[in-house]
Formats: sequence, structure tokens, C-alpha cells
Amino acid sequence: MSKINRAFEYNITQHGARILRWLGGGVAEVPEEIDGVTVTAIGEYAFSPERSGSSDTIREVILPGGISRIGRYAFYNCRELESLEFPGRLRDIGAGAFTGCHRVRKLTVRMEEDETTCLREILMELPEEMRVAYISDRGKANLLFPEFFEEGVENTPARIIVTHLHGSGMQYRNCFVQKKLQFAEYDRCFALAKAQEDEKLLAELSMSRLMYPLELSEKARTQYAGFLHEHLTAAIRYALTCGNPDAVKLLLTEIRPDEAKLPLLLTEAQRAGDAQAVSRIQEYKRERFGECTPQKADIRSRFSL
Repeated sequence: MSKINRAFEYNITQHGARILRWLGGGVAEVPEEIDGVTVTAIGEYAFSPERSGSSDTIREVILPGGISRIGRYAFYNCRELESLEFPGRLRDIGAGAFTGCHRVRKLTVRMEEDETTCLREILMELPEEMRVAYISDRGKANLLFPEFFEEGVENTPARIIVTHLHGSGMQYRNCFVQKKLQFAEYDRCFALAKAQEDEKLLAELSMSRLMYPLELSEKARTQYAGFLHEHLTAAIRYALTCGNPDAVKLLLTEIRPDEAKLPLLLTEAQRAGDAQAVSRIQEYKRERFGECTPQKADIRSRFSL
């Protein structure tokens, strides 16, 4: 027998509490317990507007640590859904769980000690460009999974349809072995991504790995730093807009630009109106190449508070 809370309908089973229907919108934060019973499952179509008229307004879903199963079509046609947070212990994802969820761009997975995750299954249902916050006891990684899509092309003489795969996103989604993300494989995909993805995306991916270097090898670090050095404009623009106040300092530390490249960095920082970034670039110049020239000192003074 089901019961109704003001935010959701649920029932209690021998395996725990199960959400049958979500009644609210906006941010949907599923509780850890209901009636003293751990919430362990999301039922079929539970968040879908097909079942609840208000669920199509859900923008964010936060699942508790006890969730182990999501039913079929649980988020079917949640067209406003943008982000999902879930525990690593989530093991079972029903078919079509995220069908119609084309606005999702951010996933947050909270890992447990065994380090297994259903992240790949979710990513396979969401082929769009995806940002993943991977949080574990060993640290945090911000990972970017590029988009992929399949195209069927008719081979008329053979009377068959040939499937063409576009984008490097599928290769990134295949970096899992027995539900464990293989960071070394993820980093090796960068060589393929450089041939298929745009400069802006690659700069973000590189900076994200350097800022949160969970299981980042020295070889991979050199790879990402090398790309940023070659694409300095895209690198500094991302560093100035990513919201991390230490991004510019990290960029300077990792790529160690020569003096001839500093005017470009200063111009971008000035254009962005970022006084702190200008200060960091000037400080880097003094420490590595000596005192500022009067011209550069004047640039810095214009950003002083």
C-alpha cells in the first residue's frame, strides 16, 4: 500500500522505502529515510511528468546514500532536468531511465570505498556533453565527457545501413572496467579528442584535470600542459571564467609561459576586468623575468583596488 507525503508518494518494501511518484518541482532532494526506513529505490516513471503533472519543472535531483536502484523510465521526459547527484552504491539503472532528459549537463557521483559506480550506464543514456564531479575518499576529479552521436548512412549498392559514430564521447564512456573508472584510459582518450573536439572544450578538459589531478600521471600532466601552452588564448579564457580563483595561478605554474606570451595573458585578464588575474601574471613576471616594465606596471595600476 502506498502513502503520500506532501512532496512524494512512496511505499515500504522488504528491501526499504521506494519513491513511487515525485510531486514537487525545482530541486528534488530525496530523503535518506521515510518512516524510519532507508530509501533504497526509485520506482518506474517516478519523476516523469507522465505520472506527475509538476515533475516536468524539476531542474535538479539529489539522491541519498542508500539508493541502489532506479526503475525504468524514472526520469522520462524530465525536460528541465539539468543536474543529478547520486551515490556510488547505485547499481541498477532501468532501461530508458533518462529518456528525454536532453538538458542534463552535470552529474555528481559520491564514491564509496569499493570505487564501483553505475556512472557509465548513466552516461550512455545521456550522450550530450557532460561534466562529472567525481568525489571519493581519495580526492575529487572534475571530468568532462564529450558528446557523441550515431548516424545511419545507407550503403545503397549493398542495401545495408552503416552506422557512423561522431565525436570522442563514446571512447570516453568506455573507460570503465567492471564499473570502475580507469583514469589512465580516460587520459589516453585525449589524443583522439584533439582530432575531433573544438579548442574550447579541450582547454576546459585539460584545465579540469590539472586543477583536480586525481590519479593523474606525470605523462598525462605533461600532455595537458602541452596542449594549454599551444592554445594559450583558449586556456587563459577558460581560467578567467571557470569560477576557480586559483585557475590562473595554476595555469602559469603548469605551462610556465615565456616572457613573449605574457602580453597576451595580460590583455585577456584586462579585457575580463580581473584585477586578481592581472596581479598574478605580473607577480609571475617579476619572479621569473625580473621587474615589470613601466608599461606593464601602468596596466597593473589600472586594476588596483
